[in-house]
Amino acid sequence: MSTLLDPLDELPPGIAQYEDYHTIDWQREIARDRMRHRFIVGRWRTGRWFERLMSAHDAWSGWICVLLVGCFTGTDFCLFFAKIIFFIVFIVRQIVPV
Repeated sequence: MSTLLDPLDELPPGIAQYEDYHTIDWQREIARDRMRHRFIVGRWRTGRWFERLMSAHDAWSGWICVLLVGCFTGTDFCLFFAKIIFFIVFIVRQIVPV
């Protein structure tokens, strides 16, 4: 029985971890990710609601991260822009008396 924290305990044959951490084999990494994706999609088709929820989480987790980074970046830019506008208005009021 799998838990939410360990969604891929029972990996299909052919998916293994590196034994040698000194080299990176990009083709093997891509093949491993494809096998993982096929395994998750298979669980989506044949699984119950929990497997479907885990599959949806796997599919959307990257996009949720991108959304949060974009929101924080936009908020930071707005605050930075507001500080610049406030500073310009303050300087102009110091130079030109009303």
